[in-house]
Amino acid sequence: MSAIAGMVGWDDGVADKSSIIAMLDALAVFGPARQSSAQLGRGHFGLAHSVHVAEDQFDQQPLVEPSGRVLVAADARIDNRDEIVAALAIQPQSAAALSDAMLFAAAWERWEEAGLARILGDMAFAVWDNDQRELILGRTPATSRSLFYHIGRDFAAFASMPTALHRLEAVPKRLNLNEVARRLSGSAFFGTTTSCFADIDSVEPGTIVRIRSDGRRISRFWDPATIAVVRRNPVDAADELRAELDRSVEACLRRSIGMVASQLSGGRDSAAVTAAAALALGRRGEQLTAYTAAPRTGFPSTDGRYLMDESSLAASVVADLPNVRHIVSRSRPVAICALLDQASRLHFAPMGGPANMAYWQRILGEAHADGTSVLLTGTNGNFSISLGGLGALSDVARENGLARWWSIARRTAGEGDVPWRTILNQSFGHHLPPRLRQFVRKGDDDAFPLFAPAMRDRILAATSSSTGGASGFRSSIHQIYRPLAYADKIALAQHGIELRDPTADRRLIEFCLSLPADQIVGSQGRRPVYDLAFADRVPAAVRTNPLKGFQGADWFEVYDPDEIGAGFRRYAANRLVRELLDIERVFPLLDAWPQSNGYEIAAYRRYASHMMLALALASFVDVHFPEQRDR
Repeated sequence: MSAIAGMVGWDDGVADKSSIIAMLDALAVFGPARQSSAQLGRGHFGLAHSVHVAEDQFDQQPLVEPSGRVLVAADARIDNRDEIVAALAIQPQSAAALSDAMLFAAAWERWEEAGLARILGDMAFAVWDNDQRELILGRTPATSRSLFYHIGRDFAAFASMPTALHRLEAVPKRLNLNEVARRLSGSAFFGTTTSCFADIDSVEPGTIVRIRSDGRRISRFWDPATIAVVRRNPVDAADELRAELDRSVEACLRRSIGMVASQLSGGRDSAAVTAAAALALGRRGEQLTAYTAAPRTGFPSTDGRYLMDESSLAASVVADLPNVRHIVSRSRPVAICALLDQASRLHFAPMGGPANMAYWQRILGEAHADGTSVLLTGTNGNFSISLGGLGALSDVARENGLARWWSIARRTAGEGDVPWRTILNQSFGHHLPPRLRQFVRKGDDDAFPLFAPAMRDRILAATSSSTGGASGFRSSIHQIYRPLAYADKIALAQHGIELRDPTADRRLIEFCLSLPADQIVGSQGRRPVYDLAFADRVPAAVRTNPLKGFQGADWFEVYDPDEIGAGFRRYAANRLVRELLDIERVFPLLDAWPQSNGYEIAAYRRYASHMMLALALASFVDVHFPEQRDR
């Protein structure tokens, strides 16, 4: 994984080396191994580089292609190298000395934008076309690589993180409160390009941004809405699903140093990824370490609705996999404010789901100590291998008619004890006006109570305008465009670990989206094709588990209310924090900190959602705007 930055100048605009070095200094934590820069015409690019796959040792970025027409910088991992090498007619001995970024540059010179349809992997890139005087920025679908840009009066600049762009005097440093509100709402948005900082935009996954002196043009080169439904024999569909996941997992095992590990919960996605990785590594005589987060011994394992200790289910996944070392990572106290401050320095938005940060940091720390360089996840499995559930009932109604919908919905309500209000909302709630849909979905409780009125109104408005209520799994795929959680940046910067998600593979997603609704959803949340595909790899206890996993359920034991109170007082010294939060409402809640039932829904919503979200915003603002602190 690399971090990239660059500038181009129009007319009298300047793209100088000192500006690039300043931006690279801000990115050095993500790629400290090597820094370099190159220039072509008015384009000047830089790269901070780390070696995670063997071919990276040959990386010579930024690249001026032989034609002398384009300058390229890419944060790239190409998963189908052999296909691209063959299509470009590159000899194997020559290909062995090409980094993934160099291979991308060769593909761009041959095919330009059309080549993006051929490339599988995880990538953010920048191309300066000297002939056309055009800066081209892009990201592959479902990528974890980020890319931001600013368009000034006489220049344009880009970087992997907004903090690098703020090293340029011409780039203002202000919050974009509307985007902050969207992030805090937890809703899904499609087609938004803004970032949490004013005048800095984000390149969306699956899009190309072309910037010239007279403006910009944004186009999408990958649109899941265009994928046609293909009805297959269920057994054939299951075989193909298994083969696609195996291919994706195999590609993610490529590395230059260290061990491969997986994050294993008791869910379908991480179970299938872990099993496929263990089988692939076993054929090479290698071991896989699987890490499962769990509360302390003796903590309630379930409350009847949620599974709070998934370690037993996770153990059943690896029971018959002799080359898997299973590590159950039990909770221990952590200073959440210090953790948030570290994360805020490395991220581009307030932390989402801060109650889960403790177990992620614990796993990353243990994996680093064990010599892990690649950690596999199943983060996007809900949009690929385990598509389905209640969210697909509207697709069943549309594709198969109300009779089939009634059959599945009735059994789901009766056998799974799912309220009919929930089933009807998931099936037909998208027809309601946005604000009424939000009322039905969330109720009329005091939402976001710790935010100042103006900020609270922004968040509620963002929630109502989200695309998250769109119909069915074919619409919910828009959520995959959201940048992945903070863990990707934390893992690389603090632990030298690259997180890779085989379930985010483009070809795998396209196959899963082509399945008809009645092959991905059944009663009680069943996944018919998934069950056929992984029956011999994922135990029935995992595939049929009716309880939702609740990792981090012991947050109220892990975090100290006194430390949180001290953190809020410290953040309150920042004028901007005081404008956004109603901090005085925090302290009565801290005085009533739950002692034994913090996993109950009301307590979780009040503290782990509302309070922790306010704490995350306070940390983010204070870290990025220290000049607003009282003197």
